[in-house]
This record gives sequence, C-alpha cells and structure tokens, in this order.
Amino acid sequence: MEQWAQGRMMLATNAIQQGTEKFVSLTKKYPTFASRAFIAQNNNILRQIDWTLYSKLMQSTNDVSVK
Repeated sequence: MEQWAQGRMMLATNAIQQGTEKFVSLTKKYPTFASRAFIAQNNNILRQIDWTLYSKLMQSTNDVSVK
C-alpha cells in the first residue's frame, strides 16, 4: 500500500514518468497488483499515468518472458 501511495503521489506532483514507472514496477513484482489496485485507463484516480509508456514498459516485460 505504501508503494502504491508513493506512485500516486508522484503522479499528483507531476512526476508522471516516475509515477508510471513505479506502477509498472509494482505490477511486474506483484502480477495480481494491476487488477487488485484497479490499474486501468478508466480509473479516475490514476488518470495521470502515461498509458503509452505503461503499455510499452509492460510489453517489453512480456517480450522478454516469451524468449
């Protein structure tokens, strides 16, 4: 929960890239985090996430795991 709050605070203070990277990091570390933390584009609380960057970073994770 503390790490989620840190990521949220980053987004709230306009540290968009760092906040987005924080949520990607949490999702990679805890695979069920995205669904449990409601990380989705339609989530008003996390609207500042750079969804293009989020998708790109998550895709790079998936590409590595396939190889």
